[in-house]
Amino acid sequence: MVEPLLRYSLAGTLTLTWPEVVDVARTAERLGFDTFYATDHLMGVAGFQPELGVLDALSLAVALGPLTERIRLGCMVSPVTMRHPVMLARALQTLDVITGGRAEIGLGAGWNAEEHEMFGFGFPGPAERLAMLEAAAETVAALWNAEGPVDLGGRYPLHGAQLRPPAVQRPAPILIGGGSRKSVDIAARWASHWNGTGRRAVIAERIGQLRQRETVHGRQGQVETSVMVSVRLTEGSGEGPAGEGPFAGPPEAVAEYLASFAEIGVQRIVLSTPRPWHPGKLEALAAAAGLLPRDGPRLFGLGHGLPAGLPYVVEPAGAVIWSSRSRVREMRASRSARKPSIAWRLAWTVTRSSSCSRRLSAASPRRSAALVSSCRQACLIWASRSSLRRTTAISSRFSPSRVCSCRMRATRARSSSE
Repeated sequence: MVEPLLRYSLAGTLTLTWPEVVDVARTAERLGFDTFYATDHLMGVAGFQPELGVLDALSLAVALGPLTERIRLGCMVSPVTMRHPVMLARALQTLDVITGGRAEIGLGAGWNAEEHEMFGFGFPGPAERLAMLEAAAETVAALWNAEGPVDLGGRYPLHGAQLRPPAVQRPAPILIGGGSRKSVDIAARWASHWNGTGRRAVIAERIGQLRQRETVHGRQGQVETSVMVSVRLTEGSGEGPAGEGPFAGPPEAVAEYLASFAEIGVQRIVLSTPRPWHPGKLEALAAAAGLLPRDGPRLFGLGHGLPAGLPYVVEPAGAVIWSSRSRVREMRASRSARKPSIAWRLAWTVTRSSSCSRRLSAASPRRSAALVSSCRQACLIWASRSSLRRTTAISSRFSPSRVCSCRMRATRARSSSE
């Protein structure tokens, strides 16, 4: 039986500066994350200091459109108690047109009473907020999917309303965030994506309910399931069960923990943006999750057995790159031209950040080489001389197709002169 393939998204912009937000989005896109979500709050919440300030999530999503190429963009999630569904649909429809169909419409019932009171928004009880969420989802779907003018009664009445120019995506890519039974039912009827948080047992129960409600609404199998997860790479053994704070552990434990969500029906993992922000932290998490970069290098951060310091880049090139204070020096280790089987094997580059103060040296291409073996999720990096004189075992999870296509024995790269 083929193991289900998880997809990965990234969420979190609270207290980040605009340059940091851009860096996060572009790094996530390069590393293979499918979607980047801005956090839709008016102040720092859930442990983030309010005095640090936040940038408007919807504005960030639209602004990131022209600065990215493939990654989907949206908010995780916009509270309907603060965002009128018509204005939200108009803004995200604009984003969808700008990006050629990369917008996601995140809707939630809101949860932070203090934030609502501080900024003058009403905060009704759960039943009323969930009723608002259902009406908002219906309104957005009606406006987004309609070919012509829309007339709709209820909480958000429409009288001949229409969004022009039309959005690129049809039907509306609605994401419902919320762990209540009512939220799940709303997702089953109106959404293409449901996101939950909490204990594994609760998530599993809600996914089962979602599938049942999909059948009732005649939409069987149309809603993607995801869970918000916070993880942290450490040197010790894995700890921190789902629903009880961030999971912390070495790459092997993190990979196993993330993959286990597929067993309860989760199709997508939404990781939290690492704090304080540094691209190496996200690159390390992506490596642990088995994400393969769509373009450019792949980075392995600390905790993988490489010499301590700034992150290392691992990219397909059959080369070893090392650096000094002033610049990055490159020396190629060519793959053998005589043996197709060797040339076919994956060769990778090991690079230390150019800002590193300690110079890493190597004698020649013959003595310095890197080759990654992905057979059964095992990566071996070979290096020589000084700080890199060791064989490092790195655990990484790959998709089933990747594992099948890359099964091999770890072998040392050979120079073309051999």
